[in-house]
Amino acid sequence: MKEKVISLFVYLLTRYRAEKQKSFKFTFHQVKAFLNIGTSRSTDYIVTDMLLVLKKLELVDYECRTEVDEDGSVKTVYWITNMNNKIVDEG
Repeated sequence: MKEKVISLFVYLLTRYRAEKQKSFKFTFHQVKAFLNIGTSRSTDYIVTDMLLVLKKLELVDYECRTEVDEDGSVKTVYWITNMNNKIVDEG
């Protein structure tokens, strides 16, 4: 899982920089496709755990939001609100 977390971080950081360091939204579907981990609902836990690891390391700050599509379907999207490219050592 370490390699996948690093890959997720690189993916998000690349998108963050492409957005000129402004917040952007992403879906689990996009992340799963990038990481090639399958699209079943059970893999949502893998993505959630990886995001929590990155958040605890203070590399990623994100929000979870619910949006309604044009067809009336409800979906969950995530917004990256801030990113750091290094771990702060407080020791």
